[in-house]
Amino acid sequence: LIFPTYVTPYQFLYDNLDGELLAEVQRFTRDRSAYHQKLCLYGFSAGAQFVHRFTYAHPDRVACCAALSAGSWTHPNGTFSDHPGRPGFLDRKPCNIPEVHRVAHRKARNGINKVRWITGCGRKDIRYDTTRAFHANLKEAAPNTRFISFNADHRATDHVYKSVFQEFQRFA
Repeated sequence: LIFPTYVTPYQFLYDNLDGELLAEVQRFTRDRSAYHQKLCLYGFSAGAQFVHRFTYAHPDRVACCAALSAGSWTHPNGTFSDHPGRPGFLDRKPCNIPEVHRVAHRKARNGINKVRWITGCGRKDIRYDTTRAFHANLKEAAPNTRFISFNADHRATDHVYKSVFQEFQRFA
């Protein structure tokens, strides 16, 4: 497991953070020559923003992507879905820069349909409706997509972790 820690606007792969993560994985696996598996990515909230955009950019490197309760989504066709509780997300610092706008509207690369996707949100979270809409659009581009909902506001529960990691074990 690799748990990177980044600073906003990392959600938009700012400053080549996707390349940094790939380099970190390569450093980690360098002495483990038998390791040739693809990545399973988990992200909650801002982390979900990072992992789904990372998967769009590098679908050939990802086996599974669990993106839960993101504040904003980029749909596979490049449509940006703003944060439901804070509209104008891209207009405020530190996200109001060209690179962030470019990634926020970047279409998914071919191959996302080969990734096992899990999306979801707590039913009491203000992000629930936008997450459902994202899931519906993602399912058109990547039919192997599962939605999980849970009885919570903006937090992951033990049920979420268990569901996600059971899926990872099956598909990794």
